[in-house]
Amino acid sequence: MKPDTPIDPPRWPFILLGSFMNPLLLDEVEGDLYETFDKRVEEVGAKKAKWLLIRDVLSMFRPFAIKKITNKNSINTLTMISSYFKLTIRGIKSNLMSSLISIFGLSIAVACCIVLFLFGMNIITANDFIADADRIYMVTSHTKNVNNDPFIWGKTPEMMGTTASQDYNGIDGMTRVLNGNAVVRYGSIVLEEPIQYVDEDFLKIFNFELTDGTSASLYDGTKVVLSAKAAEKFFGKSYALDEELSLIINGETIPVTVGAIAAPFPTNSYFSFNILVPYKLASTSTSDWDKLTNATFFKVKNASAIDNIKDLSGQYWQAYNSKSPKYPISQFEFIPFSQLTKTDYQIVGSVVGRENPSTLIGIIFFGLLLIFIACFNYVNIAIVTATRRLKEIGLRKSVGASKKQLVFQFLSQNVFMCLFAVIAGLIVAHVILVPLFNSFFPFELSITYTNPTLWIFLLSIAMSTGILSGIYPAFYVSSFSATNIFQGKEKFGSSKNYLFKFFLGIQFAFTFLIIFSGISFISNSSFQKAKDWGYNQGGLVVIPTTTNDQFTALFNRLSTYPEISSVSGSANHIGNSTSVMDIDILDEKKPVVVYNVDSSYLRTMGIKLVEGRNLNSALASDVENGLIVNRKFANTFMIGDVPGSQIKSKGEQYNIIGVVEDFHYRNFYFPIDAMAFKLSTPEQNNFIIAKVDAGNLTQVNEKIKADWGNMFPDYPYNGYFQNEAFDEFFRQMSIPTNILITFSVISIILSAMGLFGLVSLIITKRMKEISIRKVLGASMKEIALLTNVPFIVVLGIALIVAIPTSQYLIKLYLDQVNAFHVPIDFTITVPSILILLITVLLTISSNLFKVSKSSPVEALAEK
Repeated sequence: MKPDTPIDPPRWPFILLGSFMNPLLLDEVEGDLYETFDKRVEEVGAKKAKWLLIRDVLSMFRPFAIKKITNKNSINTLTMISSYFKLTIRGIKSNLMSSLISIFGLSIAVACCIVLFLFGMNIITANDFIADADRIYMVTSHTKNVNNDPFIWGKTPEMMGTTASQDYNGIDGMTRVLNGNAVVRYGSIVLEEPIQYVDEDFLKIFNFELTDGTSASLYDGTKVVLSAKAAEKFFGKSYALDEELSLIINGETIPVTVGAIAAPFPTNSYFSFNILVPYKLASTSTSDWDKLTNATFFKVKNASAIDNIKDLSGQYWQAYNSKSPKYPISQFEFIPFSQLTKTDYQIVGSVVGRENPSTLIGIIFFGLLLIFIACFNYVNIAIVTATRRLKEIGLRKSVGASKKQLVFQFLSQNVFMCLFAVIAGLIVAHVILVPLFNSFFPFELSITYTNPTLWIFLLSIAMSTGILSGIYPAFYVSSFSATNIFQGKEKFGSSKNYLFKFFLGIQFAFTFLIIFSGISFISNSSFQKAKDWGYNQGGLVVIPTTTNDQFTALFNRLSTYPEISSVSGSANHIGNSTSVMDIDILDEKKPVVVYNVDSSYLRTMGIKLVEGRNLNSALASDVENGLIVNRKFANTFMIGDVPGSQIKSKGEQYNIIGVVEDFHYRNFYFPIDAMAFKLSTPEQNNFIIAKVDAGNLTQVNEKIKADWGNMFPDYPYNGYFQNEAFDEFFRQMSIPTNILITFSVISIILSAMGLFGLVSLIITKRMKEISIRKVLGASMKEIALLTNVPFIVVLGIALIVAIPTSQYLIKLYLDQVNAFHVPIDFTITVPSILILLITVLLTISSNLFKVSKSSPVEALAEK
C-alpha cells in the first residue's frame, strides 16, 4: 500500500555511507538506495524498510567500494593506531591480573547487554512476520465496569464484523476470533484442546506460513487448520493433510478434515493459534447483537476505508447497547496491528496475548545495574592503573607529545580493551547467559550473527564504554606537567582521591540493591508457598465434567470409594472458575464473586463457617435466595448482625444465612475481596470435588482416571489436585526470583573481583610504605586497619544510602504486583548487609595474606 504522504529514509545511514564510500560510486549508490527504500515502503512498510536500508549500507563496506587511502596523515594515523594496539597487548601482559579482571567484568556486562538487547529486539520485532500490519485493524470496545471504572475491552459484538463487511467496499477482509474448547479425537487419541473459531478470511488477513495445505481451506466449512504443535500431538511425524478428526463440542460430535498445517510460529510471536475452526460451527454464532466475540479484525484497502467505518461505527455499539448488556460500549477504537505489541497488555481479554511488561522492565532495570557495577569496576581499576603510567606520560611529553595525542592514546587503548571484552562477552552470552535465560522464560532468545543491528550494537558498546571509562583519566593525567611528574609532585590516584571512592561507593550501593532484591524475592517465594490458603487444599481431587450425565455417573461412582470421605459438586470452583453477582448498595452496583455449590462443598473444602449456618438444599428458601458470604463481604457491606440480613441483586432479595472465614479464592497477586456462596442446582454442576482421607492421593487419582476411561472413553480425563491451583502463579513468580538470584551471584562475583583488583593495585603502590611499617614493628592488625578502614568507610556510606533506597524500591515493586508479600524488614536487610560485608572483608583479606607473606627487604630493594 502506498502511503498518503512520502516517508523519508533516516539520514544517518547515508552519512555513514559517505564516510567510507568511494566518491566515484557514492552518487549512484545513494540513488539506488533511495529508490529501493521507496519501493520497500510500499511492499513491506516503513519500519522494515528502514532496517533493510541499514543492512544495505553496512553491506557496502567492501574492498572495491571503500575510499582509497592516499593521504600520508591517514597512513600515519593507521600506524599510530597499530602502535596503540601493540601497547594495549603489552599493557595487558604487564598488568595481567588487573587487566583480566577488567576484561572479565566487562565481558559479563557485555553478555548482560546482549541479553537485554535480545529482549528488546524480541519485543520490538514481535509479530513482524505478519505482512501489511499497517492495513490490519483490531477493533476494541471502550466501556466501564459496575464501579464506573473505564477499561478497554478486546470483545466486540459478533454482528459487527459481518455487518460492516456488507456496508463498506473498502474492506479487503474480515475475521472474528472466538476462543473455545473441544474434545478432539483421532483414533485412540482423545484430548481436550483450545480451539479458535475464525471466519474464512483469517488466513487471507494473517499470512501464517503453512507447511501443508492452502489458506483457502477455511472457505470449506468442514476443514480445520492445525498448528504445528497440535499436528504433532495427534499425528506425530506422519502426514496429516486430509486426515479426519472428530470434534466434540457441547456434547455434539462434528466430523472435520485437516485442511492445512501451519509452520512453527516465531518464538517472539504474541499472536498464534492451536486449531482454527470455521466460525459457522460455533454454537453461539447467531444474528443477535447481544452476542460477543473475542476479537474482530479488518484488513482495509487504505486508511480512508477505516476512517469511514470509524465515522459510522456508532450505529453498531448503539445496536449492542439496545440489548441492555452488562458492559455498555461508549465507542469503538480501531488499533493497527503494528501497534498492538505496544498496547495489547492494556486491552482486557485481548487475543494477541501479550502480558504486562513489568517483569521485563524489572529485568532490564536490574540488568542495567549489573552493567553499571562492571563499568565502575573497570573505571576504578583504570584510574588506579593510570597512576603507574605517570613516568611514561612525562617521558612522552618531554619528547613533544601533545595533550591531544595522549588523550587519543588513552582512549584508543581503552577501546581496544573493550573490544576484547565484547568478544569475550559474546562467547559468555552464547554459551551461558542466553541458554540460562531461555530456561526461565516461555519464549526463546537466540543470537543471530548475521543481524547487522547486533554488530552495530556491540561496536557502540565497545566505543561508548571505552570512551566513557577512559575519558577522566585520559584528560586529567594528560594535563600533568612533565617536570612535576619527574619531581614526584603529582599524586593522582592516592588514597585521598575521591573519584574512585565515589565510583566504588556507587558500585557497593548497586551490588547491595541487587543482593537485597534477590533475598527479598527468595523470602517472598517462601512466604507465599508457606502461606495459609484459608482452607484445606491438601487431599482434594477435582474432576471437571462436560455433561450432566458424566457428572451424575462419576459422582455416584466416587461415593462408593472407601478412600474418599466426602464428595461434593459445584457449577464453579475455587481456583478454576467463578460467576459474578452485581449487588445494590446505596444506589450503586457492586460486583461480588459468587460460587454456585452444593450443600456439602464447604465441608469438603475445609472452609470454616464462623457465623450462622450452612446452605441446606432441602430448604426452598436456601435454594432460591440463600447466600453465605465471607468476612470481607460482611465488613464491607453489612450493618448489624450479618446472618439474617438481606441484599438485593437485579431486583431479587437474597438472605444472608452464614459467614465464612476469609480465604484465598484467587492467587496472591490479588487481595481478598467480597464473595459469596449460593446453592447450585444438580443440572448446573460440572465439577466434582473428592476429599481423600485414606490411601495415597496419587493412587486414588489413578483409580478415578481408570474408571473415567471405562465410563467415558470419548472424553479425556482432566482431573487435578486442588493444591496445584496456584501452580501457574508460583511458576510466574519463580521467573523474576531465579533471574535475581543469577544477577545477585554475578554482582557479588563482579564486586569481589573488582575490589580484589583495586586493592591489589593500591597495595602494590603502597608496598614500600607497608614494608617500612613492618620493619619499624607494625603488626598485621595495624596494617589491616590501615588498608581496610578506607574501604569500610566507603562501604558504610554506601549502605547508609542503599539500605533505605533498596527497602523503598522493593516494597514499592512488591506492593504493585502482590497483594500479599513478605514484610520488608531486618530479616532481609541484615543478611544482605552480611553477604556484602563478608564479600568485601574476604576480598581485602586475601590481599593482606599476600602482604603478610611478603618480605620487606625484597620490596624495599626494588627500584
